[in-house]
Amino acid sequence: MVRAGGAIEPVMLAIGAVIGLAMGVQTALGFGAILVSVTLGAHLLPLDRLLPLIVPVSLVQSSVIAVRHRSHVQGALLLRRVLPLVAVGLGVGVVLVGPGQAPWLRPALGVLVLGLAALSLTEDGQVPEGGGLGSAAALVAGGFVQGLLATGGPLVVWGLARHRLDRHALRATLAVIWLSMNVVLVGAMVADGRIDGASLGRSAALLVPAAAGLGVGELVHGRLPERGFRRAVWVLLGLAAFPLLLGG
Repeated sequence: MVRAGGAIEPVMLAIGAVIGLAMGVQTALGFGAILVSVTLGAHLLPLDRLLPLIVPVSLVQSSVIAVRHRSHVQGALLLRRVLPLVAVGLGVGVVLVGPGQAPWLRPALGVLVLGLAALSLTEDGQVPEGGGLGSAAALVAGGFVQGLLATGGPLVVWGLARHRLDRHALRATLAVIWLSMNVVLVGAMVADGRIDGASLGRSAALLVPAAAGLGVGELVHGRLPERGFRRAVWVLLGLAAFPLLLGG
């Protein structure tokens, strides 16, 4: 990261810019940090080096949002519906199929996410009370895909967003979900040696642009009208489908 003489490597400056943008997007809309970081950052570093840098920073961002906006977290909805449904899907995916055993599912998931995003853009807010069966199915499927491919986030976002939460509640509640997942991911990466003292030092340096992105994201979130916020969520979900369609 730092060359002899104290100069910062150009690639890390570029990674910092990507992190700032990614954290700004996630702070404004409630998700998208990994999507933006991987889509842009993969051109700068291999994923096996990039993810150990990004995930700890994302954990910090999720923690800040979850704690700072804890009054908006829908705790009852999380405990009674969202987490149990996701856990059922996750258990089925891990126990009955196994991680990495269904690579064909990635492009199929991309088609599904793109279709759901397009459907939501045309519904103009006509969402069933309580999310409906579609929301429940999406949450179970999100857990299932997370267990297989670690990419179930888009389905979880879609399923939770069907509960008529305002933008503050949706973002804060998603932050708790991402925080839980990131804790597990960091633990797994520490256990297999991908996160160590050196990588944590680099992640710590990336907290500076991440903080800038978080600040900008808070400003954007506070100024987005409710309808504009929801449309932005669906558009970002649609964009999230393309890396899946391309097999990335």
